[in-house]
Amino acid sequence: MIRSITERPALPCQSPPRRKLDDSVHRDNRVGVDRVSGSRVGRGLIRLAAFAAIAAFASPTAFAQSPMPIKEVLLVHFAHTDFGYTDQPEVVRELHRHYVDIALDAAWATRLRPEGDRFCWTIESQYTFADWWKTAAPARRAEFVEMFRAGQLDVSALAVDATPYMDRAEWQLMTHWIPDDVWKRVGIQSGMQDDVNGLPRAGAIALLDHGINRLWTGINVDLGGAPQKTPSAFWWKMPDGRRLFVWLGVPYSEGYHFFAPHNWRRGPLPAASDPLYRPPAPEEIFETDPASLQTEHDRLMQQLQQYVVGGYHYPVFVLPFTNQWRIDNDPPYPSIVNFVAAWNRAGLSPRIRLVTVTEALRQMEKIAGADSPEFTGEFPDWWANGTMSAPQAVSASRLAKSYLAEAASPVFGSPSAAFLSEVDGVNRDLVLFDEHTFGSGSSVAFPDSLDTLGQFAEKSLLAYAPMAQARWLLGKRARSAFDSKGEGFFAINATPDPWSGWVKFNVSALREDDVSAVDPSTGACYPLEFTNGLKSFTSPLNPDEITPENSSQVFADNLPGQTVSVWIDSLPGNSSRHLLFSPKPCANAVAPSVITPKIDVDEKGWPVSITWPGMSTSLIAPGFGDLVAVKVDGFAPRAKIHEISDMTDAAKRQAAREQFLKEIPASESAAATRTENPHSVVYTQTLSESSFGWITRRLEIWRDEPRARIEFKFSRLSSDLPEAVFASFPLPVGAAAPKTSNAGVPFVPYTDQIPGSCRDYFATDGWVHYTNSQGHWFWVSRDAPLVTFGETNVLARRTDAPSHTNRVLAMLFNNFWYTNFVANSTGEMDFQFDLVWRPDLPASLSEGDLAVTLSSDPVLLINPSGPTDKLYLKWLFQP
Repeated sequence: MIRSITERPALPCQSPPRRKLDDSVHRDNRVGVDRVSGSRVGRGLIRLAAFAAIAAFASPTAFAQSPMPIKEVLLVHFAHTDFGYTDQPEVVRELHRHYVDIALDAAWATRLRPEGDRFCWTIESQYTFADWWKTAAPARRAEFVEMFRAGQLDVSALAVDATPYMDRAEWQLMTHWIPDDVWKRVGIQSGMQDDVNGLPRAGAIALLDHGINRLWTGINVDLGGAPQKTPSAFWWKMPDGRRLFVWLGVPYSEGYHFFAPHNWRRGPLPAASDPLYRPPAPEEIFETDPASLQTEHDRLMQQLQQYVVGGYHYPVFVLPFTNQWRIDNDPPYPSIVNFVAAWNRAGLSPRIRLVTVTEALRQMEKIAGADSPEFTGEFPDWWANGTMSAPQAVSASRLAKSYLAEAASPVFGSPSAAFLSEVDGVNRDLVLFDEHTFGSGSSVAFPDSLDTLGQFAEKSLLAYAPMAQARWLLGKRARSAFDSKGEGFFAINATPDPWSGWVKFNVSALREDDVSAVDPSTGACYPLEFTNGLKSFTSPLNPDEITPENSSQVFADNLPGQTVSVWIDSLPGNSSRHLLFSPKPCANAVAPSVITPKIDVDEKGWPVSITWPGMSTSLIAPGFGDLVAVKVDGFAPRAKIHEISDMTDAAKRQAAREQFLKEIPASESAAATRTENPHSVVYTQTLSESSFGWITRRLEIWRDEPRARIEFKFSRLSSDLPEAVFASFPLPVGAAAPKTSNAGVPFVPYTDQIPGSCRDYFATDGWVHYTNSQGHWFWVSRDAPLVTFGETNVLARRTDAPSHTNRVLAMLFNNFWYTNFVANSTGEMDFQFDLVWRPDLPASLSEGDLAVTLSSDPVLLINPSGPTDKLYLKWLFQP
């Protein structure tokens, strides 16, 4: 999504300058007004204005004296694909299907022209090609394949421009969106990741696994930036030694501005449905009369000279070109071939050649590959914070992935083809949810507009529907697999590692007045614990029958005896435990734990230290479970966010952060309450902070193992103003470095990442592992995958690690973005975190498996005394 359209292209071969323009331009850009088009924009790409910054690194004399090594410009034409942003997502899909037809016709019509003058087009996101291929006639498919093999059409190996939140299954699907036979028939050779500021190493591995060894990027520097100078290349080395050639190109939107000083686009951001706006007519841009060609040539030479002065020395320069109707989600511009032909006939230098992404990458690898640096590690994304503007949807998507993984457990038997097909469909929706577009261009400026609401309704459905579908798949797998196992209650651990804890369900699931559960294989008896809980469709009679979280007050959720709990101890991975409920109390109940850890609390009774026998230090450090909000002080706070982000002087940026960013910790509004049961100790406390209607935190501490689970529930009040909310988890691990992973690929933040990539926060699989001489601390997040360390690091633009990384901060919410993301997520939000300490961990242990087990609870199932109706099993519960 292009957020600011510059009058001039990016500066050459250096980090984007962030210097104040003349006063009139600066004032308009700060509030987001493009003086040329009148469109609402941000300042991110405005800072790339080349003319305004020439004096920063070279004089006019230097330009005149610099030789021009560039002999050829490769013009790469494509549409940047946002799943929304300019239009509703379903409209976007239709547009891109038609764009393929336009490109195919344009390519076919010019196929007999000289090479370089033929129309070329690259499909940036493979899912749009898949949409087209499904409905295309055989003859059209054959024409497409012919044009692809002729080098006039191209398709990216990646399904979408991705956020860093995909799991391993999604990354496999990202490179298998189309059937393998179609992939082979077409012959896909390159990957593309535009707009977004990074790519998980898992994505690079998925590309290499599919035979793709080149990646094109066109990073939008708004509130972020490329890790190295642009344009340039590097070799990305994987842990197994394989390498991916990565091209850090000119921002994808900028090619047109190498030939024209002003925007053609008018705005703000016209929808395709608005007939007041239109794509440019043939030769309305890239004019071909002699005077225009000379003006365009002068402009191009002026721009290229800046790059040469900055150090660019290759004979070939690659320029991306997107159409100028809206720039994002725009159609092919067929008459570009007339411009290229006229330019080359006129003998202008450098020569221009229309090529695909694959041809451009092939040329640049040949030219620049030998002297490009080699990097290793993760490629964290500056834009990862935007996703956390929608925390409820993110939580739903992560639950969906968890349910899918559990449904595939061998405890339910071998998966059927029908099951795998359903899983594929759910994962495809999750991939589209993890695509980088979360709202319209004005989603933050006009958060309650129908367009904004409609776009996010479509987007969020890609999380909520998969959550429901995956949960249903898990339920069907459990019912069909366990129907033949007889009457009783089954706790099913569908995760890889052993599980211990309370399993809970509503008392309405019991059909008798049962009070105990007996293991028929051992005779062990477990008392049922009954605690307060929800009774649906029962109105509360007094305030005592509702919890502080029950803002609607429709059903009583604090009635005695409504929640049933059963302690399940050491349930092996991918196994089940069978219990029979009984109305008789246990004659010889399983003995409760006799271990009680030493717990120190603060003045309000909240734990600050927890130590079990055999531990030389605490599981937690003071401040564990604190909540902190970061807000922006002053008028037009999102303009201030841009101003701080744009500062290149670290000392000035830090001073501005201290002046305008306010960290506000939630306060303990009441003393913590402590309750005990045979197997755990529970602390519950309410907090207060002005952004929330209520906050509750609940810490459960296992008696017989060094483990704790903390849950946050809060209701965020409606506000469109920017804030970031963090949960804080300081751990007594000394100088131990945090280890985590993304999509199953482990890394150590700050040290194991590409130089220049984001160090302010890290998208993870939801776990962090610390190791020192005293043991292992393993922290797990069920719902919030974006973390930082030591400090909140909001707008820090770190170039190094914090002085201390022993404090994990999970980002629960962040609406700092001014476009594309959600302005105002409100209402109840629920987050769960687990922490365990082990004196040692076996080398064979999978940290990812342990995280899955700790954050999950067993699947619970009750079988009747007789078998389920066979028709139900055949038509209802068969996955």
